Amino acid sequence: MTFNNNYERAVIKVLAEAGDRGLSLNKITRHVLNSCNNLFNTVEYNDVYKVVALYLKANSKGYDSAIQKTSRGIYRLNPNAVNQLSLLFKEEEEEQTEKRQNTDLSLSLF
Repeated sequence: MTFNNNYERAVIKVLAEAGDRGLSLNKITRHVLNSCNNLFNTVEYNDVYKVVALYLKANSKGYDSAIQKTSRGIYRLNPNAVNQLSLLFKEEEEEQTEKRQNTDLSLSLF
């Protein structure tokens, strides 16, 4: 199982909602599992746990990393990197609204 973009967005969203206190790896995995699991794409908890653990470990190594490990198994967004992440999310939202505005929703007469 590989880490896809949906999992990354789910992890960042969960950590943003958690705030400065952060969340444990188990709780982050549960949130990601619930947000990415659906009727047509079922995933197992153990698979998601392994992928999320690797992602958090890889992205919390440096001082300026986007994710920060506060204590054993507790992760949060790095306050120094939060501004950059919020800019990325704003750019994504703007692109999506532009796509919606450009679609022609009128009905044809013939």
